[in-house]
Amino acid sequence: MLKKFVILIILIIISTNVYSKKPLAAYKIDSLWYFIDYNGNLLFNPIPLYDVKAYSEGIFLVSKKINNTEKWGYLDTNGNFLIDPQFIKANPFSEGFAIVYIYTESTEFPYQLNFIDKNGKFLLKENVIDATDFSENKAYIKRKDRSSVYINTKGEILFEINDYFGNQFKEGKAVVINNDYKSAYIDSTGKIIIDFKFDNAKNFSEGLASAYLIDKFGFIDTTGEFVIDANYDYTRDFKYGRAFVGISDKKAFKTTWGLIDKKGNIIVDLNLHKIWEFSDSLAAVQNDEGWGFIELNGDWFIKPQFYFAGSFVDGIAWITTKDKSKSGYIDKNGNFIIEIKNFEKIIDLRMNKRMY
Repeated sequence: MLKKFVILIILIIISTNVYSKKPLAAYKIDSLWYFIDYNGNLLFNPIPLYDVKAYSEGIFLVSKKINNTEKWGYLDTNGNFLIDPQFIKANPFSEGFAIVYIYTESTEFPYQLNFIDKNGKFLLKENVIDATDFSENKAYIKRKDRSSVYINTKGEILFEINDYFGNQFKEGKAVVINNDYKSAYIDSTGKIIIDFKFDNAKNFSEGLASAYLIDKFGFIDTTGEFVIDANYDYTRDFKYGRAFVGISDKKAFKTTWGLIDKKGNIIVDLNLHKIWEFSDSLAAVQNDEGWGFIELNGDWFIKPQFYFAGSFVDGIAWITTKDKSKSGYIDKNGNFIIEIKNFEKIIDLRMNKRMY
């Protein structure tokens, strides 16, 4: 019994240490960028970079100024370059590959795209003019001859979609757009399963997708029928059975947000100024009193009191106090666990979003 208990303690310590080494944030002071873990400790010595954009699959997407031009490359978790800065634009890694943008001397397509693996090797034999990140082992590409196809992570063509524009797959479906700018959905074989009848459409999430008809967004089910009427100017994806919806006041140049469930019932009235989507079953939202955090039922978990707040992930969230005197990460009791001072820029690497 004692031996099992000791083994359990050792496993907890090991898992805690591994967890603490996860990248949390990167921030800039003067010309140096600092990368910290969940304990606030440096992952490696600060390094001179121009910008930091993202972290995914164990790799940081960063840029440097080279001959007065910003070039993007990739760092490992020890602060060493895996792939030197050389691209005019680049995406984070997704399913083992990253989209990079290459300047060419072509007058017709001066900026072309390709995928690289983590060794910097190109996936495609020829650059393309448009592409999406890999999702569900598929990526859309548009070739220079204007044809559109989906490929797998081996670079093999899975199916063609004629002259349509494609998007990432989610929940086995992807939005495609025709030359009349109407949106439809295809399945994982390329077959159209919901016809071109929407003026705009988004990916499915939890079985529902936001679709735009005439001049408003609503939510459709997998048959393409509206189950929540198109009454909103803006929508966010469903998470935990909840979705934020917004109404635009064009005269006042502002949008107010509320929260609905999957039946379209209003959980929180449309009186919020800004919102983050739910994470850890909580959402950061802003009203007249400031930023705070709400629960799935719309009740306040931490009442609005901050100048700014990010999302809770793994039990901690970024906040800036109302008087702007203090910024850093708090736990769910509202206590500061990491404070960061005098930074010029900061990015939360868990969501790859700027914190201000």
